[in-house]
Amino acid sequence: LGEDALEFACTALKPGGNLVIKSFQGELFPELLSDVRKYFYSVRGYRTKASRKGSAEVYIIAKKFKGTCDDTEGPL
Repeated sequence: LGEDALEFACTALKPGGNLVIKSFQGELFPELLSDVRKYFYSVRGYRTKASRKGSAEVYIIAKKFKGTCDDTEGPL
């Protein structure tokens, strides 16, 4: 779902826009974080204090959309 949110953001956000993705740390999380970093100037993971201990829940906070999702690797 994180990749779907990023793909939607690429079509809907204006340059400078922000995105928050709720995700879970796991095997694919580093790849998602890397993909988000390609298209936003500021990206960080955030774990809420309200999350249960041992929960893999994490939010990706992405700020300042670069305005395009075009890259040499092709579409998302």
